Amino acid sequence: MPAFRDLYDLVKKMMEEKEKEFKKMEEKIEKEFNEPLYTYYETDKEIYYIVDVPHLESQSLYIKMENNKLELSCKDKYGKCYHLELPVNNVEKYDVDVVRNKGFIKIILKKKSA
Repeated sequence: MPAFRDLYDLVKKMMEEKEKEFKKMEEKIEKEFNEPLYTYYETDKEIYYIVDVPHLESQSLYIKMENNKLELSCKDKYGKCYHLELPVNNVEKYDVDVVRNKGFIKIILKKKSA
């Protein structure tokens, strides 16, 4: 009987340690996926960012341009928060257009005229 109890306690302790490790990995993964996927392209006059936020709550969308950086934050309808910081150079600071469409956010920045 004592051998069974020792084995049981050992397995229980190992399972608790693994659960802690999984919890840490889960937190790390959640932190990593806080940043939404996006794509970038540009033309002679404009820079485009298309950001993918499924189930976007459009009233939670916040965009700010400061210090050559575009900052975007929003929530989806499940309450998950997204945050994205993008470096931007050579753009008109106050000329930003935003188009929302079914989980996608299209950000259009006007380039500075030469």
